[in-house]
Amino acid sequence: YHETLRDLCTDHGSLLVFDEVITGFRVGGLACAQGKFGVTPDLTTFGKLIGGGFPVGAIGGRTGIMEQFTPTGDVFQAGTFSGHPVTMAAGLESLKFAAENDVYEHVHRLGDRLRRGLTEIVAEQAPEYTVAGTDGMFKLLFSREAPSGFESHCEAGCEQRSDCPRYDRCPKTGGDVARGETDRWRRVFWGEMKEQGVLLSQNQFESQFLTYAHTEEDVENTLEAYKEAL
Repeated sequence: YHETLRDLCTDHGSLLVFDEVITGFRVGGLACAQGKFGVTPDLTTFGKLIGGGFPVGAIGGRTGIMEQFTPTGDVFQAGTFSGHPVTMAAGLESLKFAAENDVYEHVHRLGDRLRRGLTEIVAEQAPEYTVAGTDGMFKLLFSREAPSGFESHCEAGCEQRSDCPRYDRCPKTGGDVARGETDRWRRVFWGEMKEQGVLLSQNQFESQFLTYAHTEEDVENTLEAYKEAL
């Protein structure tokens, strides 16, 4: 999919823009999702992760495009907190720490364990539901249709493989997610997980994330909470 977008944009002289507000410096480590996919966009947008959690946004891209922005070009862009020294310092130190330590190895290992554990729980307790995510991201989607079997299924989060027995039933778009049991997530499941000591995002459309501060014990406790809540 991403390779096709790159080819189409190149053939037609259009800019390929990647929104990495969620995936930037999460998926694919320091190379971001574009590095993991092996596709280079013309422009990329980033969110507050590059600021160490402080409010910030950023645009990056090829030199010829970036030079079109002020002060070197005619495309005006500015913000009240643009280049704020505290945010820039926090972001730089956060990225340096991630580059010099085992941050991504740790987070991705925990993410893999969590998604595999969720997949096992779903197979036993809620076979119609779909485990999604990659690297340090995860989500349990309350889809409505169960596959006939789980042989050769995606074991650590849905990869939308055409040979997976869940392929025809797994959510692929926001519309697919919206057709799931979103009301049950909000009214019943979210509150039950909170009672178990796990605070999740409040709807089916936002991902959950693991951090360097999380431990293997946190993952196991989270899996136990899912067992109880489901």
